[in-house]
Amino acid sequence: MTHETDAEDRRTYLGFIQDAITRMAGEANTLKAWLVPVVTAAYGYALVAHSWVVGLVGLLASLAAGYQAAHYLQQERAFRDLYGDAVAGKAEHFHMDIDERVHRWRVEMKVVCSWSIAGFFGLIATGGLVIVIAEAIRP
Repeated sequence: MTHETDAEDRRTYLGFIQDAITRMAGEANTLKAWLVPVVTAAYGYALVAHSWVVGLVGLLASLAAGYQAAHYLQQERAFRDLYGDAVAGKAEHFHMDIDERVHRWRVEMKVVCSWSIAGFFGLIATGGLVIVIAEAIRP
């Protein structure tokens, strides 16, 4: 009976970790879904109204969203590491603290340079930078 209870507890613990991974991934996707219409409106208005300031607002929004998405990805990776440790039996039972795995506010460069961050937010920010420069030097 103890062995069966332990197995069920282990499955529950792994489910908790998987739920945290799923939440981090979902939040990052929600952030991307909200960012696209916001920066499209900002960049579009900046081009129509010839306002580099509005373009800068869109650029700053894309940078802020990129930082937040990188933070979500870093936490997701930490929970994946915790999941691996839990499967291997190295993690304390029902231990969900990832503070020793990641810094709370600093995002690692390898996370920023990942395709899901640099490839998405980097392109949006680069487009915004081009718009800001083009509108700022416009006669």
